[in-house]
Amino acid sequence: PLQLSVLVYEAGAVFLYSFKWTRTPMLIYGLGMHLMIGLLFGPVIFFSWFMMSLLVAVFAPLAWLDRVPALRRLREP
Repeated sequence: PLQLSVLVYEAGAVFLYSFKWTRTPMLIYGLGMHLMIGLLFGPVIFFSWFMMSLLVAVFAPLAWLDRVPALRRLREP
């Protein structure tokens, strides 16, 4: 069951991230998956951090990113 869910996530990411209503659940699943990979497979912890930061940077809603003061200053002219 776990392998199948990861396979559906990885294979369907292109389609599932394209819909606004599936983007947040996919983001949460992706963050959880990469967190568990980092915790269970120690040597790839930096890969997990990198992938989680990319997921947040690319797919996080702007309301989430507006809570970070440094990012808010970057958007102001």
